Order: sequence, then C-alpha cells, then structure tokens
Amino acid sequence: MFATIEARLATSMGGGHSVLVVDDEPSIRLLCKVNLELEGYRVLEAGSLAEARRHLRDEAVDAVLLDVHVGRED
Repeated sequence: MFATIEARLATSMGGGHSVLVVDDEPSIRLLCKVNLELEGYRVLEAGSLAEARRHLRDEAVDAVLLDVHVGRED
C-alpha cells in the first residue's frame, strides 16, 4: 500500500493535489508544509485527530501524512 501511495505522489508532483498533515507538534507540521508546498502540493494542517476528521469530512484530500502518536486517541 505504501508503494502505491508513494508512486501516486511521485507521478503527480504537485499539480494542486492536497496533503493533510496531522501532527500535534506545530514545528513538524510547518516543516512538512513548507517542503510539500515547494513541490506544488496544497497542504492542510491538523493538530489533532478531531481536526483531521473535520478536514476529511469537509473536503477531498489526496493523501494523509499522519503522526502515529498524535494526541491521546488511538
């Protein structure tokens, strides 16, 4: 599955595709955002799982970059 996502992102470099970055550390979100935007991606940020769910409910997202230890939820 990872290879499929990686291939999809590599072949579509930017082009307005969106990535949701989910991490409770603002500095990590900023690092990801800057680098993804430099490659042409539209970046959405979420500092919690609840915020990520709102983004996913409200708009289409092409990929999610998720910190596996975000917040206190599993």
